[in-house]
Amino acid sequence: MRIQVVYDENGQIVSAAGGTPVESPGRSGRVVDAGQYILEVEAEEIRYERDFDGLRKVVERYRVAGHPAEPHVIARDTAE
Repeated sequence: MRIQVVYDENGQIVSAAGGTPVESPGRSGRVVDAGQYILEVEAEEIRYERDFDGLRKVVERYRVAGHPAEPHVIARDTAE
């Protein structure tokens, strides 16, 4: 399922949400604080739109690497 993750400049994911796709930057309906970014990704862990346990696992187990040029989600314990 496609989800949105909000992450900081260090790649730490601070929140995850299912549902509304990002049509263009700044138009997703989500508001982020300064120094935070939104990334839309495919997450196999999420079974349905309101799978809060799955969303929590994404926040706990993953981080964003490759910011700002090619941001992508990787496991927290993976070196890049």
